Amino acid sequence: MINTLQRKYRKIKKLADKALNDKFITSPVKGYVFLKDLEPGDKFRTPSGLKGIFIKCQTNATVLVTEVPGISEEDKSYYTGKRSIAAETEVQLIDKLDGWKNSEK
Repeated sequence: MINTLQRKYRKIKKLADKALNDKFITSPVKGYVFLKDLEPGDKFRTPSGLKGIFIKCQTNATVLVTEVPGISEEDKSYYTGKRSIAAETEVQLIDKLDGWKNSEK
């Protein structure tokens, strides 16, 4: 009885150790990068057409949304401005802004 329990415990431990070691690795689609890989001041576009400027990235990316396609004029003020977006959002790099100052040290 003890032998079978020890065998089960070893199998469970081996499976748990393997699951902890095998990390899920992501990579962006060709022509895109993750927000976390941008530098402050980079202009970007998402696949849905949202345009913005990257500010910083800690756990999530802080961005300044400048354009959102397909919304009415009265809703623009709600959707544009400083927003927090997932750091692994795929974006196309459009342009780099010159003279951008990073206040984070």
